[in-house]
Amino acid sequence: MIKQNDMTIQAYNILEMISQYTGNNIIEIVTKTQLSYESCEFLLTQLEMAGFILKHGEFYKRTTKRVN
Repeated sequence: MIKQNDMTIQAYNILEMISQYTGNNIIEIVTKTQLSYESCEFLLTQLEMAGFILKHGEFYKRTTKRVN
């Protein structure tokens, strides 16, 4: 299980890798981050709920919302 501090770092890394212009699917993100599919899916869901990314079908894109 990922600890909360590690989750924050991983979520930030995922957010930095996702572009506003070209979508990334979860398999690409899992491959780049080397997280488990489940952990990656959880973090993507959290980022989506916070409004930092949008899911379009199977692809994720970054929104214009910034981390303060």
